[in-house]
Amino acid sequence: MSEKKVVAVIVEGPSDENAIGGILKEIFSSEEVQFAVVHGDITSDNGTTKENAVSKIGALIETIRSRYGYNWRDFVRIIHIADTDGAFAQNCIKEKF
Repeated sequence: MSEKKVVAVIVEGPSDENAIGGILKEIFSSEEVQFAVVHGDITSDNGTTKENAVSKIGALIETIRSRYGYNWRDFVRIIHIADTDGAFAQNCIKEKF
């Protein structure tokens, strides 16, 4: 039996998955593509620190692994897509008229 090849993609919301899901499934057509929707930005969450960021990502991948019965060696890529909306403080842009 051949080994499964899985690409895990972490996105902020369902609209992100909808926007890029088809494209990524086409690009990685020889692998299974699984999405983890985190409903926000895991990297800027108040509970995320430099010490626990990797373990938080690991927990997301563990959820996918156990839900679909994958082995850790089945994962060939883990892609985390984050955007920059909300990343800039309000009042940091000065407009001149």
